[in-house]
Amino acid sequence: MVSTESPPPAFPPVSPPVSFPVCLMLWPLGVLYGGLVRLRNALYSFGLLPVERLGVPVISVGNLTAGGTGKTPVVRHLARTVEAFGIKSAVISRGYRRRGADRVSRALEREGALADPARLGDEPAMLAKGDPNLPVYVSSRRAEAGRLALLWDRPGLLLLDDGFQHRALARDLNLLLVDGSREFGGGRLLPCGWLREPLGALVRADAIVCTKSGPDTAKRVKAVLAGLGLERPVFTFGWQALQLRRLDGKETRPPESLAGRQVNLVCALAQPQGVARTVEGLGARVARLEAFPDHDPYGPGAVSQLNGWLQEPPGEETGPLWLTTEKDGVKLAGRLKTPERLWVLDMAVTTGADWETFFQAWLKRLPPKPAESHNNDL
Repeated sequence: MVSTESPPPAFPPVSPPVSFPVCLMLWPLGVLYGGLVRLRNALYSFGLLPVERLGVPVISVGNLTAGGTGKTPVVRHLARTVEAFGIKSAVISRGYRRRGADRVSRALEREGALADPARLGDEPAMLAKGDPNLPVYVSSRRAEAGRLALLWDRPGLLLLDDGFQHRALARDLNLLLVDGSREFGGGRLLPCGWLREPLGALVRADAIVCTKSGPDTAKRVKAVLAGLGLERPVFTFGWQALQLRRLDGKETRPPESLAGRQVNLVCALAQPQGVARTVEGLGARVARLEAFPDHDPYGPGAVSQLNGWLQEPPGEETGPLWLTTEKDGVKLAGRLKTPERLWVLDMAVTTGADWETFFQAWLKRLPPKPAESHNNDL
């Protein structure tokens, strides 16, 4: 029988992280990297490297490609969904590029354990500041952080941020995020492509979530899964602008107020153009994009530069509006001379009914109470 269904559209072209000549020079490094990744995965798959299971369910949110896929906002959305379901959760993160010396750091805003981005990293700090009742733990030793969370906060569920490659900690739901603008990064491993691991790692995912995606992304992802002989549920998450918030916290505006405005956008993200497209989707025109390196801590030089930009005439009401993201706002709060000149765009994840049905069913299968006995040996 000849199928009448149209074939899935081709993957969109993706620019490699390095130029072709550089890729040729780095080819041996790429071969070595790929071999080490495959060896490590094999050691875990055959039980030759230990995997620790904690006393509560663990949900991991991660990706296959380098760069931002929206993992942290998805973790926040899951934490709020879990809380509404009556389950207390805690977040475990590695705290990428944090500068704190503690082996394990904890933040819980309502108790005064404040979310310092230098100590925690920008994404864990954003999570803690956005949800004062959500405990956030940061450590390169995720299992150790999880054990401490169970002792201190006694959550009924742990959320592992950026955990797909962290196989030393067992998880009960493994969510893999696919960025619709980069998808599978051309199918090549770092450093010549964007993949952290080969596509065969998809076998470890329990569900795929497409973020920042167009209508064809889910179809292409399903085609990749079918080509690997895998069958996994595929969901699409969207984004919703919540509000504009002045950095000093003294004023908010609806996102519709951006319509017709010129915007100067400043951010330190893996894909700043994605933020620019979001802002333009709200009716603004991005007149200027000041993009710092991903996870940039905004050192004294950068802050001085930004202070100078914010002093430039004309005044805010007649000139372009200076705008940044929530993650950047966390790092800039309390550090600018004129914070009233910088606005933060707060965003939230949106989901479909198919995801809500899937996740609610998964939550209902959990034990009614968290396990009381767990390893207290830190």
